[in-house]
Amino acid sequence: MKYIALGGGNEVGASCNLLQLNGTNFLLDAGIRMGAGEAGGPADALPDLALLQEAGGVEAVLVSHAHLDHIGALPLVHQAYPAAPIYATMPTVHLMRVLLADALKIMSIKAEQEFECPLYNDELVARMFTRVVPVPVGGSVQLPGAVRAFFFPAGHILGAAMIGLEGAEGRVLYTGDISTGNQRTISGMVAPDFAPHLLIIESTYGNRLHANRQREEKALVETVSEVIESGGHALIPAFALGRAQEIILLIQAHQQAGLIPRFPIWVDGMVRSICQAYVNFPELLRGPLKRFINNGGNPFFREKGARPVTSTPLREKVLAGAPACIVSSSGMLTGGPSQFYASRLVDDPRHAIIFCGYQDEESPGRRLLALADNPEATITLDGREIRVQCRLAQYGLSAHADAGELAALTARMRPRRVVLVHGDDDARQALARTLADNRRAVLAPVNGEWLEFSFRRAGRGKFEFSPAGGAGGGAPGKERVAPPDAGELWQELIRNPATRNKLFSAEELAALWFRGETTPERQAQMAAILEKDDRYFAADWKHPYFYRPRRPDQVAADRRRETIMQGLSHLPGRLVLVRDGGGAVRAGICYAVDRLGFYAWKVGRDSTWHPADTLLEIIAPWYEQVETAGETQDEEALRSEQKQKLHRFLLRVKPIYRQLKPLKLWEQMRALRAEPATAREWRDMLGLDEGVESLTALAWRLNTHPEYFVREFVPGGVPNYVCREEIPREEAGRDEEMVDRMEQNAALAVAEELFPTESGLYRKGLDRDAGEITLYFHFPATAADRYRAQIEQLGAVTGWSVRIHPEAHHGALSEAVRRLLPGTWRMLRNPSIHRENNMVSVRCDIPPGEENMVTEVAGRFKEQTGQELRIETPGETGAVSLQEQPAGSVVGPAEDCMEINAAYATIRATLQEAGATVYKTGKKNAGNFEYIEVSFISPDVGERYRGVLDELQKQTGWPVRINPRPNQNEIKALVRQSLEPAWGLVKEPGFFEIGRAVRVKLKAPPAPDDPRWLGMVEEIKARTGYRVEYVE
Repeated sequence: MKYIALGGGNEVGASCNLLQLNGTNFLLDAGIRMGAGEAGGPADALPDLALLQEAGGVEAVLVSHAHLDHIGALPLVHQAYPAAPIYATMPTVHLMRVLLADALKIMSIKAEQEFECPLYNDELVARMFTRVVPVPVGGSVQLPGAVRAFFFPAGHILGAAMIGLEGAEGRVLYTGDISTGNQRTISGMVAPDFAPHLLIIESTYGNRLHANRQREEKALVETVSEVIESGGHALIPAFALGRAQEIILLIQAHQQAGLIPRFPIWVDGMVRSICQAYVNFPELLRGPLKRFINNGGNPFFREKGARPVTSTPLREKVLAGAPACIVSSSGMLTGGPSQFYASRLVDDPRHAIIFCGYQDEESPGRRLLALADNPEATITLDGREIRVQCRLAQYGLSAHADAGELAALTARMRPRRVVLVHGDDDARQALARTLADNRRAVLAPVNGEWLEFSFRRAGRGKFEFSPAGGAGGGAPGKERVAPPDAGELWQELIRNPATRNKLFSAEELAALWFRGETTPERQAQMAAILEKDDRYFAADWKHPYFYRPRRPDQVAADRRRETIMQGLSHLPGRLVLVRDGGGAVRAGICYAVDRLGFYAWKVGRDSTWHPADTLLEIIAPWYEQVETAGETQDEEALRSEQKQKLHRFLLRVKPIYRQLKPLKLWEQMRALRAEPATAREWRDMLGLDEGVESLTALAWRLNTHPEYFVREFVPGGVPNYVCREEIPREEAGRDEEMVDRMEQNAALAVAEELFPTESGLYRKGLDRDAGEITLYFHFPATAADRYRAQIEQLGAVTGWSVRIHPEAHHGALSEAVRRLLPGTWRMLRNPSIHRENNMVSVRCDIPPGEENMVTEVAGRFKEQTGQELRIETPGETGAVSLQEQPAGSVVGPAEDCMEINAAYATIRATLQEAGATVYKTGKKNAGNFEYIEVSFISPDVGERYRGVLDELQKQTGWPVRINPRPNQNEIKALVRQSLEPAWGLVKEPGFFEIGRAVRVKLKAPPAPDDPRWLGMVEEIKARTGYRVEYVE
């Protein structure tokens, strides 16, 4: 056995490996060096293909995955050896077409602009694809020279495979590029059931360990959000294949969860075509994406999600438009639209360029990152020298295994020899030290260096079909030629204890069925059967290219569900009751059915699939709404409308349901009849209202209490209910909620979507115990009316009750005053907020002749905010409200009023006798209006003595008012004095006037139910009207 790296040995790029096994030459990948010919890039793009000729040519080519540094030289290999077949997984073949077509386009542009000779043309590429042989992921193929090749899932990107070769001279495993961790699109690699003598393994990150993935993802999206919120664009140069798809899904997921605001996401370059290629292979994607695509969606370009840049003029519009995230190839800024965007953003400190993948030593991306701390630095991008002013960042979202993961795979495989490739010298040397072991040699050859190996065959190989342990179907060992039958194969596997719980690849199942040679055609045939089958075999949730026979009880359940659904083709458009996964009864509107169940809209939940045997009752048609709306509305608008109608309907059902107490209902039903009857018949016998609401409430109650009522159902019939003979004599406890509540972050994200910026929604609160969302608007009085429909929709979609915080935002009120006052008016002091009166007052100097505008300004303020605006002008002794007081009028104390000091004394003495503490009394002027203001520790406490103050007005002849501001210092001093010394006050208490709260931070806070703490809180509340809270 011989091996030589023609490229990609002591470098990252131009991967090209020649393996001589059983006297036959096999080429593993044939890539190019990225950025060759660019300033500072490698001089030669190609691996040393001349060595192929010296070695005697090549009999077959095997491709690990579709990145250009592994496939870019394939057309030239084909040109030299046109008879050699090229083997790759089916997704890799599809992706190769996309990437090589893009490479041809780039070479054509460079030929015109820079007079470069293209490496190959489209005719050669087309001829090459006639020799490409697709192999199923996890499948195998027989090669020349009595060698068999296996394509094991490698993670990394869609279709990537580790290639195992087995011949008389030994077994070899070539990893290509691997990733052990699950990504959002695909699962990580699986350590194959293969014992290689020689392991050829990548070492890209052989000298480092990856940072925590979740932490890096969180930091990335927060940086993007921060840049966009501050008014800049965030460019993410990303590898078009693999990394870009992960980033799109990552940002969209955080937006959908409400963790970051929604902002535009633009996708440019080859990323667009690659996203579509992923959609073509849902069976190889992780569960949520697979289901989304199978339902007709595109997870990368959802509604309200990422949008593709489809033309060059649109790029300019993107840059001139709202702050956005731009995901574009290439990932190292070596070309593509990302270089164009970078050249336009790099000189502006508002923007950011964020890298999240490998950066070659000579790439523009690596050079740009090196300039991050140099404010005077410049870089050449898109042919221009530009000063670097933008924000630069890099996050570790690599799709390559790190040093620890590479070492773990090597230990798992236990090879005799290890060859390190696809890494720079530092990475390979570090990994060699990590892997050093007396039982195996670790080699790090340079490009062009031949290695020779000799192994004595030992140990186990890949899965091999054994007639003794295989499936039946004819005489043992006899080859079967009939097309695969999933049900028959399942029966054979489930009868054998050794196979009933085992995971199988499509290749292994093909071997068990055909009992002979597992050709790519037979593997593809079996894979197609497995993809269509959902009764007998289930794809593994972590690794969808492996299958497990389903349990007999699962198969039986599906047969039962099929029987039920055979008579329910009319179900769409009906109001139904279902039992959810937690056992609760829920109402829904069925909108679609399939072989095993149905889909329903429910309050507080997204569209949900229900197994047929969870259907409890078909209540009534909902046809008119569904069918009429369906003609004119899209699905999302229809779903939203129907959920709101269902929400309103359930609000009418709820009081009827509460009145139907289970014990009393059981007694009434027992007295009426002992035989079973339908819910509709029981409704009529009980004399309930004939409306749908009564029927729903009764059916809900009958299905909620199996301890009182038995449901009897035969497929094809209507459910009947009968009372139990023996029941609990105690009344059932608290009734369950009638709707589900959406997960809290998702519910808050719905609120974010429903209310536009102009609504003034500035904060959202959530009380889990009360099941309540609180919305804080700048002007709640007007928002509650203007956005009534959205508020109702929020409750219907999320299942949470919705409350509007009643207090207006003080800053927004002040800003509204400033915005509405004419430019000729001069504001003499900041607006005053009178919270208790829902009024704002402002003192202005108004030019003569413009006094008639006061009413108009106040009216516009009222219309916008829902609050009164009092506009005052300077008077001889104070200020006058032009809205309330005629010119020259005098309002104040009566003519026979008490002398002012005597009035003060009377007020103090009377209030003290009533138990109040008065901190200050004083005379105030508002224009010609004079009054006495009394200061309590807080206006809340003052309101407790409103009756006494009214009497004092009559007694003294003076108007008496309460100071609207609390005595902060006195309240905080009282809190400090009341705290136990052992609790340890950390810093000055925080005072929150709007929330009427004082917050303290304590070194050793007491338990929330500590009697000392509860007593102190109650005492402060009683004395001040403010509550005390402690924060962590």
